[in-house]
Amino acid sequence: MSARKVWTEADIRALGVRTDGVTAVQLVYGVGRTRAYEILRSGVTDFRVIKVPGSNRYVVPTSEILRLLFGDAGVDPLGATSDSNNHSKLRLLSAADADPPGARAS
Repeated sequence: MSARKVWTEADIRALGVRTDGVTAVQLVYGVGRTRAYEILRSGVTDFRVIKVPGSNRYVVPTSEILRLLFGDAGVDPLGATSDSNNHSKLRLLSAADADPPGARAS
């Protein structure tokens, strides 16, 4: 069995503005691909997940991952501010329901 990749802040920023849900879950929780899909399907993560309509794809803004792992140091480079509750438990969002975090009560 091979060792899991150790992700640095620079590695996460290099992903761009978003990454696929499986990669996000794997790097945050340190799980394999199968468990990552189970977590995504459950809809319970510590970061915002957007389900792409009409597909089995999930997208995660990298700013969510940076904020979760590095706190305010991971603030969105486009100037978005972090939510005061740190998104402790967010519901799975559809693309049509992709409000900014904290815009609606969960």
